[in-house]
Amino acid sequence: MNYLNYKCVRIDWKGELADTYYLFKTDWIDKKDILEDEKFISLVENYDSEVPPDYLPALGQEFSTYNICLYNIIEDGDHYCLVLIDESDKEKFEKLNKSEKVDFELLKQQRKKWGKPATRLKLSERIPYEKLLIEGFFWTFNYPVSIIEERLYNEEDGLKQVNHFLLDTQLWPLKSYKSESAFFLTTKQNYTCAIFNDEEEKKEIVKVSQSPFELDSWTEIIFNEKIPSLTQPFWANEDLLIMDKKNVWLVKSALKGNKVGEKVFEAKNKRMFTQGEYPNVFNTLNGQTYILLYFKFYKWVNQKLKNTGLSVLEHYGDFNTFPTGNFRFVYMANGKLIEVDFRTKKTRSRQLEFIDRNSSIQIYNKDWAVITRIGYTDKNLDIAQFWQPKTDTWIRMSLGKLGKNGIRDIFSHPKGYTLINTNDNLVLKVDDLLGKLKSDIKNTFSQPTWDKKWKDESQFKFWDKLKSIIN
Repeated sequence: MNYLNYKCVRIDWKGELADTYYLFKTDWIDKKDILEDEKFISLVENYDSEVPPDYLPALGQEFSTYNICLYNIIEDGDHYCLVLIDESDKEKFEKLNKSEKVDFELLKQQRKKWGKPATRLKLSERIPYEKLLIEGFFWTFNYPVSIIEERLYNEEDGLKQVNHFLLDTQLWPLKSYKSESAFFLTTKQNYTCAIFNDEEEKKEIVKVSQSPFELDSWTEIIFNEKIPSLTQPFWANEDLLIMDKKNVWLVKSALKGNKVGEKVFEAKNKRMFTQGEYPNVFNTLNGQTYILLYFKFYKWVNQKLKNTGLSVLEHYGDFNTFPTGNFRFVYMANGKLIEVDFRTKKTRSRQLEFIDRNSSIQIYNKDWAVITRIGYTDKNLDIAQFWQPKTDTWIRMSLGKLGKNGIRDIFSHPKGYTLINTNDNLVLKVDDLLGKLKSDIKNTFSQPTWDKKWKDESQFKFWDKLKSIIN
């Protein structure tokens, strides 16, 4: 009666609980009543963000309430071999495996009596939300248009079909429209630009539309050369910029109907990091436009790129920005908030708590930035943090506020509510999110200070005014 006589569920040493639970239901069909018991499901949801060393003892403890033992048979390799044994066979099972020199461990929570329910994690109290199931992966999630890719598989897990949709995020519930294969898009005023993939020609096609949900409304932008893959569109005033990690193509006056583009720049600087080459176009509070290209910052002046002499300081996972002044902005790198001042050519940083190196900052609304992270939820990390630079106010959104869900993408809707992509086929709608978070004083906290103290920008205004009088 050693473990080979039982159905062993093997999971990776860092396997997610959702995948483990799925294997339990698939392989241990005779335990369906237990696995689908409301109490067992609530435990799975409670530990959904944990790693195997934390969630397996909890599952074993819960199984004990049904007079069942959960064992891990220690085999060679980076995996767990999990077997279920009726409590009545426990002594016989252990004795036989010891005699055959099979290493095993009974999975249960420490200092917890056998037969008692597993201890639940103390997660934050959930805030109310509405949810909408969305089948597919979001390539972009923003207002007013998003891109979804849906992959369908056959019974052998082979890819059967790929569908693409544009999602209207202006109204709730959201509505999807069939689309061609698209990956990146951006909208300004009533113009939407998207990068489409021509699979037959093996090339990228740039198109614009004023009615993006109508398939025949898209018009192609003409270039004198082939646009490479992984390019992204950005608006710079009335112009449209198409950028990959090193190159810039310009469509002048695209908002006025021009549909001819040309290559205007190629970065020649050396590679700084092994990865993280995302281009971006962003503004400071005085409306000046800047461009990140191959780790260097350029100013967009008279439809040309002017080198600012500043570069990113550290490797970043996903480059986004938030304006903090007329010449200042911040971005995230390695868990630090880094501020750049284009006027003084200085940078400063502050190490942030309850986030990690996979975090990125973005605009939530004109006054507030939001920091979210790419990856799976972790009870030691916030799923989001909101920051108001003007007052240096910080609001935490810890795990549990959305139940077991995390945040992949988030934005404040013009109508006052917040839309959240959980990266788990769900879009959540939360009314007055900041108000709900600020109503609990425990969510307001302070982050470590900056490593340097900067002068207020208002002091520069005085000297600018004095200089203009003298001249």
